[in-house]
Amino acid sequence: MTKQLELAQNLAQELAHATSGMVGTTCGGALNALRALADDKSSTNAIARMHRMTAFARRAQDDLHDGEQSFQQSQVEDANRQWANALVLMDALSVDAANILDNVAVTTAADLQKSGKTG
Repeated sequence: MTKQLELAQNLAQELAHATSGMVGTTCGGALNALRALADDKSSTNAIARMHRMTAFARRAQDDLHDGEQSFQQSQVEDANRQWANALVLMDALSVDAANILDNVAVTTAADLQKSGKTG
């Protein structure tokens, strides 16, 4: 086995571990954000944000699938690139979800304060 192939396979293992760790966190955060957007009646751009999150999730899913196909065909470098792309998309999806949840929490707190329901 060449040194380059060995390094590519090690990277593939690291990407696989990172991906499996991010999938659950990303999905949970995204679902919470989508639920918050659906409940937020004042959000004028809720549909656009939902579409953006859906597109990120779909692209990440495609990259994960394509990476697996490449890996099965012994195209380890292509698999690594595709899995790395999926990680970048999942990170962007997680950040977007966190921003949505933060915005909803701030809006909710401000609304509660205006209505006198909090101290």
